[in-house]
Amino acid sequence: MALSTRDRTPTTGFLYRGRPTWLTDGVLSQLNDEALRLRGDAKLLRRQRHHACGEAGSTLASSPSMLKLIENAVGPAVPSHSANYLYYESEGNGIDPHIDKGRFHLNLLMLLNHEHDGSPSSMLMLFPSGPECPIPIRLEPGEMVLFWATKVFHCRTALGPSEKVLNMGIGYLPKFTLPEFPYWSER
Repeated sequence: MALSTRDRTPTTGFLYRGRPTWLTDGVLSQLNDEALRLRGDAKLLRRQRHHACGEAGSTLASSPSMLKLIENAVGPAVPSHSANYLYYESEGNGIDPHIDKGRFHLNLLMLLNHEHDGSPSSMLMLFPSGPECPIPIRLEPGEMVLFWATKVFHCRTALGPSEKVLNMGIGYLPKFTLPEFPYWSER
């Protein structure tokens, strides 16, 4: 039996990457404004800060446009919990390679803003084929990437001097049985 698209592990590690046409500059501006308003109450978790999104982020997470994007990329899914803003603000901030456990299987990360001195050093890294083969992903503001959070190790590399990153992360649960992931399931 041939494998369907959602049953294959992409060599890139991600299922979707891009900026959909419906994600306008106005929507991106609303998300940035909301994230900045909520920043004061963000909680420090290791080398990053988190805060649940407000109305703008939560509405986007469950919008018909977002759910259709995910369905087209991998199959039907629903948001698993509130969306979060992720703040990386000081040199060395980042997150070590990990897989997400429990509350969601799919992760959609969107870059809201990336401040730097002209030479950004921090980026998303996916490890779909193991630790020897990282896939570096530099996103532009408004660009998003969707990947299997519980099966593909991922991280944000450390910020350099004068660098700041603001992301939005949304977890989703697929409405179908999860595929096997050969590299990680063999270990």
